[in-house]
Amino acid sequence: MSEFQKIDGIYFSESKKNVSYPEQGNDTYFEIEDKSFWFKHRNLIIEKVLKKYVPEMIDFYDLGGGNGFVAQKIASMGYSVTLVEAGSGVFNALKRGIDNVYCADIVGFKSTKPNAVVGLFDVIEHFDKPENVYKSIHENMPGVSKLILTVPAYNWLWSDEDIRAGHFRRYTMTSLRKELNDAGYEVVFSSYFFSFLILPIFLFRTVPYLLRKMSREQKNKAGIQEHRSSHIGQIQNLVEKLLSVEGSLLGKIPFGGSIIVVAKNKKQI
Repeated sequence: MSEFQKIDGIYFSESKKNVSYPEQGNDTYFEIEDKSFWFKHRNLIIEKVLKKYVPEMIDFYDLGGGNGFVAQKIASMGYSVTLVEAGSGVFNALKRGIDNVYCADIVGFKSTKPNAVVGLFDVIEHFDKPENVYKSIHENMPGVSKLILTVPAYNWLWSDEDIRAGHFRRYTMTSLRKELNDAGYEVVFSSYFFSFLILPIFLFRTVPYLLRKMSREQKNKAGIQEHRSSHIGQIQNLVEKLLSVEGSLLGKIPFGGSIIVVAKNKKQI
């Protein structure tokens, strides 16, 4: 990868594009990830899916991997992890002990390793044209056999939180399956999760957004405070107990605030 220069343990790309993501997003999340039930539960779901569908000791690429919270978990499971992130999260990922960290746009990232797996964890919704991401993986990472994705669910749950996060859309199982199928992937497993968060998201995010009760200034000021309280507030223990049952119900959960899928490269089936 001659287009990269290694500086202080991180491989930096000579050319890097902006992504639809808040400038301070990674640093904000880095402060809360280790305490957040949301991030911890998503890691639990990802872990269960990987144990079933991805062999150990395989090369795993966490594209758009942020601060390395997921990559750290995956590495602890025995996978050889490479994190690719265009933003400042690369410095936090290095702090978390990720060995292979690339500061680069995920579109155009190249690898020739065979039978590799790519993770896109709450990433694809940040792209106006997600087909460009899938096309890049096909062309530039031809050895990739599977994709593991998580995405936010249901456009009717759209709120200011999505706007602040730089989302272009939320998904249903049907729309995600179609998107992947059109891109040359076959979904072999899918499930909703965060089922118990549907009502809180709707009441505390979507309804205020639809009614526009807050001024723009108030919304911006409340953004981080709302996000933090929703993750590490007093209801955390209760929510963790409710969500703990989801791990045994994956594939059978009829609705949820997020979706996880495993998709195979059709060319390698």
